[in-house]
Amino acid sequence: MEFKQLQSFAAVAECRSFTRAAERLFVSQPTVSLHIRDLERELKTKLVIRSTHSVELTDSGRALYRTASRILSLRESAVRRLTEDDDELRIGASTIPAAWLLPELLTGFRDQAPQVRVLLDQTDSGAVIEGVAKGDFDLGFTGARNADPELVFTPLCRDRLVLITADREPFSSWKKEGGLRREELKAVPFLDREEGSGSRQSAELILEKMDLGRDRRRSAGRVTDPESLKNLVAAGVGVAVVSFRSAEREAAAGWLLTFELSGDGAERDLYLVRRDDGILKTGAAHFIRFVKERYSVK
Repeated sequence: MEFKQLQSFAAVAECRSFTRAAERLFVSQPTVSLHIRDLERELKTKLVIRSTHSVELTDSGRALYRTASRILSLRESAVRRLTEDDDELRIGASTIPAAWLLPELLTGFRDQAPQVRVLLDQTDSGAVIEGVAKGDFDLGFTGARNADPELVFTPLCRDRLVLITADREPFSSWKKEGGLRREELKAVPFLDREEGSGSRQSAELILEKMDLGRDRRRSAGRVTDPESLKNLVAAGVGVAVVSFRSAEREAAAGWLLTFELSGDGAERDLYLVRRDDGILKTGAAHFIRFVKERYSVK
């Protein structure tokens, strides 16, 4: 089984056409057909069913396509990382690490390695994790993790979540009288972060334990930008669960009230994430060492 055969098979599976697959790969259609026949002969199974108007995958073909896609993606990622500028470091970071961890880290790292050019992309935790897995990012910083065995998540520090509200009634009375009133919260509209947000995932765990799951609380909408989220809360549109780090200044200025939360999910780790394939550019390896020394982790 060769890469060129898998490339032809994946192209046929995606284009649903031998002709279009050949055009994509800049080879002849007979070459694509030969690659598919060789694969079927080696695997002793039918992979593709051709008719006059369409191309369909068999069950074996669909199984092979899933594996082939992963193999080709890993190959492309490895080639890209080994041939790119060794002193270019692509980092993906979710909101809280991007705003509160990386400014200090990158300032300190620049003093040690001024030749490394950092490209930082801020997005949600889900997109960061996916980007690291696909090789779009050399490293990632997130507030969530998954069970992908090909990724390594290193916890760096703790973060805690709080409920934020406008500084107005009834919330100001709650603050004076000792804290949240769970039953009354059921009548209060909530503003949520996007689905891929690590804060959103942790918030859902907390609210579920408070009997405030999605079907038991009022929704005021979903907001992608964290600054807009805080502004909407301050204006009284709704309440939200956010990192205390992100609301600390607004709370100190009297624009927002913060309420402590307890239980699973109220505290979470912020992670450094990388692939576990051993392929690291010099700049990425240097930055990992720097971060681990800064946070005293192995």
